[in-house]
Amino acid sequence: MAHIKGTDRNQEMMFPPRLDDWIPKDHPARIIDMFVESLEIEYVGPIENNQKTGRPSYSPRVMLKILLYGYATGERSSRALEKKTYDDIGYRWLSNDLHPDYRSIARFRQNNGYWMKQLLAETLAMYCELGFEIKGLVFTDGTKMLANANDNNVVSDLRIKRLEEQVNKILEEAENADKEEDDKHGNSNNGYMKEGSLDKLKAKIEVYKAKQKEAGKKTVSLTDKQANFMWHSGSKGIHLSYNAQVTADRNGIIVAADVTEKKADDGELLKENIAQAETNIGKKVKIAVADAGYYETKALLELSEEKRLCLVPKPVRLISDKSKYKYNKENNTYICEKGVTLKWIELKKQKKNLYNVYAAEAKECRACDLLGKCYRGNGLGYYGRKIMVSEHNEFMERNQEQLKKHKYLYDKRKEVIEPIIGTIKVRQRFRGFTLRGLEKVRTEWNLATTSFNLLKIWKISRAIS
Repeated sequence: MAHIKGTDRNQEMMFPPRLDDWIPKDHPARIIDMFVESLEIEYVGPIENNQKTGRPSYSPRVMLKILLYGYATGERSSRALEKKTYDDIGYRWLSNDLHPDYRSIARFRQNNGYWMKQLLAETLAMYCELGFEIKGLVFTDGTKMLANANDNNVVSDLRIKRLEEQVNKILEEAENADKEEDDKHGNSNNGYMKEGSLDKLKAKIEVYKAKQKEAGKKTVSLTDKQANFMWHSGSKGIHLSYNAQVTADRNGIIVAADVTEKKADDGELLKENIAQAETNIGKKVKIAVADAGYYETKALLELSEEKRLCLVPKPVRLISDKSKYKYNKENNTYICEKGVTLKWIELKKQKKNLYNVYAAEAKECRACDLLGKCYRGNGLGYYGRKIMVSEHNEFMERNQEQLKKHKYLYDKRKEVIEPIIGTIKVRQRFRGFTLRGLEKVRTEWNLATTSFNLLKIWKISRAIS
């Protein structure tokens, strides 16, 4: 049976094929090449890998192309990237058949973090050049990314306590042994244990305490001191991680990206994401959409005062049954569904927020047929059913009304922002950082989000061409 024959590997060619012929016109490596060639790299002045040996450095354009293509295709190890420049035609095409060693690739990535922060904004310029407009609507979300650190190699109060117990145990054993020796031979012996062993343990305890003080937290990783233990959804447990932030426009183009040590999203992060987005797109964000993790009354109020609409739902923990109570503005009281009056009793601070507390008299609650359902107290105190109302309750209610009015925008959040994070984690195989330290992991996240944008722009441009 006849088969299609390939080219004989030993066949000599009169005219060698062009390297460009090996890359299809719709290959994603081409958008990486177009993007990097459009940058004014010499003007920005990235650090090149010159080891003062007299050997010329690799072009920063070549190094950046290798890194961006690596983050776009899920390859981040500098050793693996070096190997790819030999094995993968996409890398060979981008590097002009050069093969930088892994040390040069690693140094270039580590030394140019400050400059790579600008790459994301440059992708937005390219996006706008295609005729797209980034309007003042953004969607924000965060995701936990594993740190390059061992969960067990940490300093904690428990670890210090165990070391101190070990020191006390050694001292106690030494004292008992010395006493036995004294009883047998007098007190002319030189002691039970070597001082050096005890000194080393005491020194280790002092070092651990110093690391806690320096980091300003009780639990400190000895591998990456800026990483924190964070909860990962999907039953993945608690691990040393960073909180990676993404803000995108309605077409799924990332307009802002950052990494933080914070264990959970909050209102301050929302403000920071909006500020970075405005810097990158050069215009005001008028509508910001985020999940309940970013809900913080003070931050939302500040954004509202700046004429921004923030569609952020209340967390479940803040949703109460106040709808069952009617507010009497004249008397500043609430009336429950059974007609019992709840009077204002105090102003209470909880998690940086102030709340007005209203309560009914216990004797009225004890006589109510909802006893045990509405009010579950033991009846020993003066007050019965209590409710807490934020000092910014009117604003919060208006904000929730706006959320209901623009529910279609909040529903669109899942269509826009969540696929971005899923794509970066799955297609780009970015589930954790390879570098250590906040600034270095930010460099990695900038490379990951920049490469995502380039692939997205490439897909859009092919669709409209």
